[in-house]
Amino acid sequence: MNPIQKCLPILFALGWLAPGRLQADLAWTEQAATAVMLDGQAYPQTETFTRVALKGNAARIEDRDQAGIRYYNFYNSTAVFYSLKSKTFLLVPFRDLLQQARAQEQQVRQDLDNREAVAGRLAFETGRIMKAQVDGQRVRFALKGLPFRLEPTAETKTLLGHSCRKYLGYAGDRNYLEVWVAEDLKPGPEFKEYAEAMAKLDPIRCQYLTAVPGVPLLAYFHYGPVETIQEVKSVSIAPLPLEEFLLPSDAQPALPSAEAP
Repeated sequence: MNPIQKCLPILFALGWLAPGRLQADLAWTEQAATAVMLDGQAYPQTETFTRVALKGNAARIEDRDQAGIRYYNFYNSTAVFYSLKSKTFLLVPFRDLLQQARAQEQQVRQDLDNREAVAGRLAFETGRIMKAQVDGQRVRFALKGLPFRLEPTAETKTLLGHSCRKYLGYAGDRNYLEVWVAEDLKPGPEFKEYAEAMAKLDPIRCQYLTAVPGVPLLAYFHYGPVETIQEVKSVSIAPLPLEEFLLPSDAQPALPSAEAP
């Protein structure tokens, strides 16, 4: 077995024995769907199904559609990407993930003009959808870096048996987010660590997680003509087995040049 692989269980367990880490764990499954809105009609684009589990200083995120699992260790700022298909893993420092995210964003920014030009040459409906996708991405980039705030409203409704309050999220003066928060669910410090890490990787989509006073169960994101609905299908605050946060015993290290799933 590779020396790094031998160390992984220790690396991921280090923070769990720290004081204050004996509260129940948090886990939820969520579905996210993105659509382009044109003339009141929705054109579905993407749909994802994800399970997130938090325990102490660690997070486990399983992406059903990508056939992979992401393990995050907030104690030592590392991430492990595991491919269910090849049964291989890649260990990545969190700082490298941030660099990759910035590089990908820069590439997307550079491609927007080209995509808009291509959209203008496509058939009517197809071209309009691509143009709307470009406009939505431009809105996202315009919102990034603006001061964020989350404001409560008086509206409430019941989701998954929990009374939820509606909050509105603003970037600058623009309201781009509506989120329903189960204020009776009080996660431990592991949720704050998860929220802060995700907000660094994708601030526009995840910044609100650092401000919610509970567990968000439903969120609507509005990026101009592009809308995303993120809905939690199940949630629990209960102890999770340690084994869930460790790599399978037959996992093998990927080649250094391999990309994370």
